[in-house]
Amino acid sequence: MKLNLDSAECPLDANLEKVIPGLFQWQSSNAASVDRVEEKVDALTNTMKGHFVELHERQVQLGSDQKRELASAFMDAAQTLLAKAALDDVAASSSPARDGTVEPAVGDTATVTQQSPEQLPSPVQPRQLAPMDLEPALPQGRITKKGQPLPHHLAFYRMTQKHLLLKELVDEWLGEGKFGKKEDGSKEEYGGIQGRDKLFGTKWRPHLNKKHISRTKMTYDALVAYGDRHGLCLNDVCDRLQETYATTCKCSVANFVEWAKKPSNDGREAPLLATGKSRGRTKKAANSDNNNR
Repeated sequence: MKLNLDSAECPLDANLEKVIPGLFQWQSSNAASVDRVEEKVDALTNTMKGHFVELHERQVQLGSDQKRELASAFMDAAQTLLAKAALDDVAASSSPARDGTVEPAVGDTATVTQQSPEQLPSPVQPRQLAPMDLEPALPQGRITKKGQPLPHHLAFYRMTQKHLLLKELVDEWLGEGKFGKKEDGSKEEYGGIQGRDKLFGTKWRPHLNKKHISRTKMTYDALVAYGDRHGLCLNDVCDRLQETYATTCKCSVANFVEWAKKPSNDGREAPLLATGKSRGRTKKAANSDNNNR
């Protein structure tokens, strides 16, 4: 094809019958080279996929093995502690009585009885831990005001850290609205945080933030005081003070409590919350300022 093109005075005058076979041969060779490149790329892609899948499976298997080893170590430690506690109970039960009875003397063979090995109390075998034993629970020994043990599931209660609406804050405190239903749709039986405090005191919530609960309670008390002062129900109070809560207080219960402790309407209305006496560091700082004056 090259010779035919070079020998012609003008490339356009070349014989197409002699040029076309050369073009076809070049095109076929080029297509074959492209096909070989595609095959190599596909083979390389499949190889890399296989290696990545194998690497992922190894990582999953390694993570599972580590979790099993960690769980086994925790189970062994728990069984050891249970076995030690059982042996301590056996030792305590076989110790001398402290109710004032006189023990027999060493030489008094008439009253001293020797127990055979079969009669000695056998150590209690450690029990297998159930999955519930490994879940977070309230410390054992906590009891309610009525002397009953605290329900186990109270340890899983979580408060909302920030409410955008005052109505939702009131609903969570009283156990109403969406906070008055369980995950299965049944009604919440305690009556919110306020109901739990009435039934169990403060012993049910050692896992919750004390300051956040205190500020939430003071916010609720301020809303109730506002309603009593103006003759409004809680829903109307929430609607009226929602803008103050969102804009002035930026949806913060701490800021709302500080706002409720200040006089309103240019000092014509008393604060919604009474201001307590200073304690601790605040009191010392106030005293030092007075002394400096």
